[in-house]
Amino acid sequence: MVQLAVDTGAVRTLVVPEALLLVGYDPLASQERVFVTTASGVESCPVVAVKRFEAVGRAVEDFPLISHPLPPTIQLDGLLGLDFLRRKRLVIDFEAAQIVLD
Repeated sequence: MVQLAVDTGAVRTLVVPEALLLVGYDPLASQERVFVTTASGVESCPVVAVKRFEAVGRAVEDFPLISHPLPPTIQLDGLLGLDFLRRKRLVIDFEAAQIVLD
């Protein structure tokens, strides 16, 4: 299981390379790459299509993830982006400490 931050400012979902390697995907073997704007500039990142991706109680098949490291001080495995959240209703209830995706 990976820990992702919900990031409504991220167009695509991103997972750190180490997490992908742990479940059998090698980002360096990917032929597909995209340019991603980060705090340090624009970088070319591999895209890894995983067989199944599940987050916030929803699962999708053949889901493309961007692989890119995050600063170690963040202590997250990635960012859940708009590509996963689009056309759904996202409710973040801080009082109940609950996230629901309809």
